[in-house]
Amino acid sequence: MSAVRRSLVDRSQPPQRDGHGLPHGSLRHDCVLYFRDLAVATIIFVPFWSLLHLLRVSGSH
Repeated sequence: MSAVRRSLVDRSQPPQRDGHGLPHGSLRHDCVLYFRDLAVATIIFVPFWSLLHLLRVSGSH
């Protein structure tokens, strides 16, 4: 029942960046955005860095 109510509330409000419904400008909202962006950057950066590192190591042998 609460999930249905939550989806109705989410549909009536404009979409927010993090989807948690936290007020903009609050410290908790900023932390959520920071850690989410950090996680996304890590997921994108680490595979490319390790791939380049492996290519560099295999090329030097």
